[in-house]
Order: sequence, then structure tokens, then C-alpha cells
Amino acid sequence: MPHGTRASSIVRALRDGARPAADAVAALHCASLKSGAVLDPPVRTSLLTAYARRRGDACAALALFEEAARPDVILWNAALDALTRSCRLGDAVVLFRRMVCVLGAFDSATMVIMLSGASRARDMELGTALHAAAVKRRLDTDLNLQNALVD
Repeated sequence: MPHGTRASSIVRALRDGARPAADAVAALHCASLKSGAVLDPPVRTSLLTAYARRRGDACAALALFEEAARPDVILWNAALDALTRSCRLGDAVVLFRRMVCVLGAFDSATMVIMLSGASRARDMELGTALHAAAVKRRLDTDLNLQNALVD
């Protein structure tokens, strides 16, 4: 089976249907490592998301993130989402700052993730600072971001 077919099969398996069991996520991760598919950005992002959302395993998600040579904004966002969903807002803020230093930018999805984390943690000060950053970057016209600000 060609490498691209394996990669798309792994991504589809992680996205489709009900939440896979923890063993299924680990098995798909193992298969992607053996085939080399884990090097494909969509596969890595899907695995990271599966660990974070389906297993609640932010540590495994972050380990996968750290293995990426040059993570794109989508992978950074998936890692931030893993941390905020695991109620690790402080770690998410550190990673967000690192993202800004490395990439020099963030997008409206990043802001929605971080604002959702601030909301869950009831951190009004962080929410206000994030709002200011969004306005400064002219991201505040995004409807999803506006909804996150209301929350």
C-alpha cells in the first residue's frame, strides 16, 4: 500500500465514527510510526488530537508535538487545545508564548482555544489580555472568536 494511502487511512480512522478506545489510538500510533506515516502533518495532528480528546492524555499529545521538526500553526493549535482541555492553562500559556516566539504569529483558532481555556479557568485577566492581542492583530472580526469572547 502506498505511503499516502496508509496516511489517509490512519487519519480517516481517527476522525470517523465513535471515539476509538485508548488501545485503538495507541495501535494507530504504532502503525503510523512503523509505516513512517507519522511524519505526515495531517497524521501527526490527527494522532495528537486523538490522544488529547479521546484519551484525555495531554502528556502523550505533547510528546507527539515535541517530536515534530517544524510544527505548523495547526499542530500548535492542537497542542494548545490538548492542554486547555486537560485544565492545564498555565502550560497552555507557556506554549502559546513559545508559539508566538517561534512562528511570530497566531490565528483566530488559536485565540478561540486560548479564550476557551481562560473561560474554563475563570481567568478574566488572561481573557482580557488575549482579547487585546486579537484586536491588535485584527482577528476580532472572526465570528467564532467573537462568540468565544462572549463566553
